[in-house]
Amino acid sequence: MNSPEANEVLTLEITQDPATNTQHGSLSGPTKRVATILDDNLFPHNAISYITSKPHFTAPSKLQDKADGVQAVPGNAQLSFQPSASAAKPPSLGGRGLKEVSFNYESKLAEVVELLQAAAAEDPEFQGDRALLRAVYNWMQKNVRYAYGKGATRHTAGNTDAAGVLQRRRGTSAGFSALVAALCEACGLQAEVVKGHCKIYDMLRGAPSKPLKVYVGENVPPTEPEEPEPVPEAAVPMEHFWNIVKVAEGEDVSELMVDACAAVYLGAESGEVQTFCGCDTAMFVLDHLPEDEAKQNLPEIVSKETFINTLHLRPGATELGVRIISHPGAQASPMVGTRFRTAKPYMVVVRSPKNVIITAKLLEFGQRLPESLALVHRRGEESFIDVACASHGAYTVRVFAQRAGEADLPTWVCDYTLDVDAVDKQGRVGFAERLPAAAGQEIYVRTPQQINIEACNSHVFDVEVPGATAIALGSPKVWLDLDADFGAEDDPWGVQGRFRGVLFVPHSGEFLLYVSIDNGPYVPWMKYFAL
Repeated sequence: MNSPEANEVLTLEITQDPATNTQHGSLSGPTKRVATILDDNLFPHNAISYITSKPHFTAPSKLQDKADGVQAVPGNAQLSFQPSASAAKPPSLGGRGLKEVSFNYESKLAEVVELLQAAAAEDPEFQGDRALLRAVYNWMQKNVRYAYGKGATRHTAGNTDAAGVLQRRRGTSAGFSALVAALCEACGLQAEVVKGHCKIYDMLRGAPSKPLKVYVGENVPPTEPEEPEPVPEAAVPMEHFWNIVKVAEGEDVSELMVDACAAVYLGAESGEVQTFCGCDTAMFVLDHLPEDEAKQNLPEIVSKETFINTLHLRPGATELGVRIISHPGAQASPMVGTRFRTAKPYMVVVRSPKNVIITAKLLEFGQRLPESLALVHRRGEESFIDVACASHGAYTVRVFAQRAGEADLPTWVCDYTLDVDAVDKQGRVGFAERLPAAAGQEIYVRTPQQINIEACNSHVFDVEVPGATAIALGSPKVWLDLDADFGAEDDPWGVQGRFRGVLFVPHSGEFLLYVSIDNGPYVPWMKYFAL
């Protein structure tokens, strides 16, 4: 820390945010911190202490820690902003360090191309042009980060030219696509930049909540009930960029879609059943709508209206065979949009193959809310997703799917937005917690669904678990068995694995719902809490 290089770094002029007095410059990317009430566009009731984090431009830059990491490169000290590919070789930011060195774009590009050609030669799956394209895509994911901007500039922050992105290793879709095109052309591939709309950004960001109208003092309510504000129409601004790359495969030439920026932006949110490099064109168009319809490369053009009607779907829904049975844009009546207004808890029904596990999360303006606010229970091929919103505002229900037994992250398959009016009833907000033993298992909880139950009172428990031979509610003090209610053999409404009972909860504290399959040991599947 006493070296001349470190002292010069520590005296760098840093721009301060007037609201938070936090450094803007030199973010270690992507830096994350817990969102606060001071963040942009967050409505005050988000101050509830939800354990969550998201990237934000006011995150602390930790310049002191970076000064400790100054690399003693002769004549050109460098900071470790980007992870190095080799521990023995310091990362390069184009020569910006203690000593100003002119950035030679051509030589740096040639250096990267040499690395790409070596990586393509070792590709175990592809050869030739396809291997080179995969090497370009992988290099972009590992070496270039997304330049988070503020407000309307979030799509255009950072450099938009290939040289600037290669030097600073950060940019948005304009810079990513420019550098991908430059690297492909340097490797002998034909590439073009396509402008259009990518729905991933707005889906991840979520819809902002609007303030609730409160009438106090002279501000009296109107004599006639006010009409609720209409749900805003979906917009598809053309402000995203990606690439179409021509690759030779034998005697044929294919045009492949590549979006390295979307892959970097989405990477921390979900595992995907496809990459944004050479994936099926029909699946790519589910996320991307080009400004020029001819750039879809499809036999039948997808219209803007059709794209808007499927804004809630992700490509994983098609790949994993997931169908939205009710709300929104469901195959069953009544048909509704991807965003609608309600004042009550809501349920969505999803149908999927038996080997595909459905999970869900509730979010507010991109902030992940407690797991207890979304309950997924299953009967056969249908998964029932109940959500409870703690207060008014705009909420996003995000649905995930995952094949049983796979170690990959669940795939994001669907989003829809609820505009919740003022919630009349407060108190028991949240559902019973599903424990690890029940993950991927088929269970349908009829009642009680809320996590909080009243102590020293009786409750009706009604649960279905196929293959179950016994179900009980237990705590360290009591053990309460449920009665089997399978129905008669000729009863068309009979359900195997259904257990019911009116149970008296004698004390407060934690209660677990235990399930025995085929007369095996009792295993805790669900958790309740008595108050």
